[in-house]
Amino acid sequence: MKQKRWKPFMMWCLLLFWIWLCFYLSLQKLSGTTKLSSTITKTLLQLFHLSGQTYYMPLFDGFRLAAHVLVFTVLSMLIYGALFLTKKNRKKIFALSFAIGILASVASEWAKLFVPGRHCSISDMILNFLGCILGLGLIYIVKKER
Repeated sequence: MKQKRWKPFMMWCLLLFWIWLCFYLSLQKLSGTTKLSSTITKTLLQLFHLSGQTYYMPLFDGFRLAAHVLVFTVLSMLIYGALFLTKKNRKKIFALSFAIGILASVASEWAKLFVPGRHCSISDMILNFLGCILGLGLIYIVKKER
């Protein structure tokens, strides 16, 4: 594969993997997502030598909220990167990246309706939207600096 085609191919593969990861996490049962968040919270508590009972719930809740923003920040950046490397008309890439990110956010939350113990959450969707804005905002700032 030529170098010119290799980068877009890899970016699209990375994007598709990230979308799969987003939906994998969204489609976990409540017990699975709680266990994952709990494991990460306990690891962070040990890493920073914090008392478990004092900091557990604030860190647990904060991590779960931050995860939405982080996942969709990365998603929007990957969408932008894939479109940038393959689309000839680059004027509308920011808007298209944002629209695709928002669509993925809505689909991710909507899919939870079909998982026992999970529910569609407007607040989670708003966090996802903020992640999309943050990711594209970071790209805009970096591009403006160059």
